Amino acid sequence: MSATENLNLKELLKEYIDLATADIKTVRGIIPLKPDHISFLCSNSDDYNETLEDIKEWFEVTKEIPHSGRRITIGKLKEVFKVGNLELRYIEIAEPKPVKVDVTRKIDHLSFIPSNYEEFLSKSKELDMDLYDQVQIGDVKLCKWRSENCIFEFRSKGVGEENGIEQPFKVTNPNIKEVVSDSNELLVQELEKHKSMALRALADYQNLKKRVESEKESIQFFANTTLTSKLLDISDDFLRADEFVLKEEDHNKVREAYRSVHTKINSVITDFGLQEIPVSVGDKFDPHNMEAVGTMPVTEDKDLDTVKVVVQKGYKYATKDTLVRPARVIIGKK
Repeated sequence: MSATENLNLKELLKEYIDLATADIKTVRGIIPLKPDHISFLCSNSDDYNETLEDIKEWFEVTKEIPHSGRRITIGKLKEVFKVGNLELRYIEIAEPKPVKVDVTRKIDHLSFIPSNYEEFLSKSKELDMDLYDQVQIGDVKLCKWRSENCIFEFRSKGVGEENGIEQPFKVTNPNIKEVVSDSNELLVQELEKHKSMALRALADYQNLKKRVESEKESIQFFANTTLTSKLLDISDDFLRADEFVLKEEDHNKVREAYRSVHTKINSVITDFGLQEIPVSVGDKFDPHNMEAVGTMPVTEDKDLDTVKVVVQKGYKYATKDTLVRPARVIIGKK
């Protein structure tokens, strides 16, 4: 039995070509294509070795390369392999991918060389082709396309012309998806899973941040509105007190009017959580709650660093013990 018959390669290829004919015709409608090679996927490592042994009489090995954790042998056919209108000069024999299980020997893909690879990438958008596995091997660029029936590979050069090792290829066509080698599929899936989780967490954080900012603005607006309303009331009281001063000759009543306004101001301050810092003449200077704005000479040691004059009252928030304004004082110094 011949090697070709042993592999049933011709039958497999004919069946694959029949399925691919319509797709090939469609792609050729946007750019000329030259057939390059057929990729044959073995079921396991033993099958890979046996296949190479079976076809050695009509298959001239050009190179064996490690690729994505498996071996791939590329060889030139001693006679052009013809099926229908296709003429193939190279064949690719591959071990199964490490992440795959229960693989049966089969045609993995058909490879073509567009007349202009970059033009093909651009025109692929016209057919809504979802290209993937775009990489560069040395100076050879390639990508794959999965139709409903078959998998196609498109290359800038044939397998017999490439020179180099596999390396990432930067996508310049936004219609093309960039992915890593098939052997990393599980890692890619895991990465996409965590990427999705991270994006959701980021979105939740951003939504929370926006909500907190919105609530903060609402609270601040309400507080400002409340304070403004109370200050307007005090302003009205000052105007009324001013009119009262012009008419009233009794100084005690004038003083009482202004004291009433001052009492109202203190009430507003208290409503907003502020409290006066208790400071009296003779108190020891407290740098945490007081600010010395001047000194006064003293003769007794007991008067050193004590408050001699309260220039301005100090305030702090009662609940958080946060200083708003220190009490400004004059202290005793020798």
